[in-house]
Amino acid sequence: MRDAIPQRVAGIAGIIFIVAAAIAAFAIAPSGMPKVNASPGRWAEFVGDHRSRLQVSNYVFGISFVALLFFSSALSNFFARREGPLRGPSTLIVVGGASTVAVAALGGTLGAVLAYRTAPGSDLSVVRTLVDAQTLAFTVIGFPAAVLLAGGGISTLRSGGLPRWLGWLALLAAVLSLVGASAQAATGTFGNDDVFSAIGFISFLALLVWVALSSILLVNSGFRGDVTAAPAAPA
Repeated sequence: MRDAIPQRVAGIAGIIFIVAAAIAAFAIAPSGMPKVNASPGRWAEFVGDHRSRLQVSNYVFGISFVALLFFSSALSNFFARREGPLRGPSTLIVVGGASTVAVAALGGTLGAVLAYRTAPGSDLSVVRTLVDAQTLAFTVIGFPAAVLLAGGGISTLRSGGLPRWLGWLALLAAVLSLVGASAQAATGTFGNDDVFSAIGFISFLALLVWVALSSILLVNSGFRGDVTAAPAAPA
């Protein structure tokens, strides 16, 4: 039976993930965010001045998390159909996607607490703790993201369904995610001017690019009818 539903769902969900994440990170989130190691007083002032935008940004990121779960689940099913009855590396996609969302949701929850409860005059030790915890959550996310990317890359190279160069791109992004996550042993991520933080940000962009390209190709092939028949069940 020919079934393009996994391709269509993965493609549409991936596009929604990209759009929602881009809007949350680059359109809604306020600019001028303090460095991770800025004083807690500076953080309290920043959060107090931009509370509403931070809360809305956090919500839109939540929508992107939902879309990423649909993307990873459908993409895993797409590759599973090509693997046959014995599942292979496609299982890494759904495990990595769910784990990535779980860690991202933890970081988002910490960010929400920071936004709701922080203002000038807040206990600065609590502000410091929330900032550090949020930062480390979004640093550690590189580990499950690497599983998601590795699963997508290996499945592409092993089973086909997407261009081989896209598989190599996924594996490269997986390595970058692992290297970027090592910032948790140094100074944090995104907010500091160190090489690991820079690699972590590049790996985030690489993840977005890989999801975007994969989604466009999946939508195109899914609605064009270029699908692979699901393998027959063993007798």
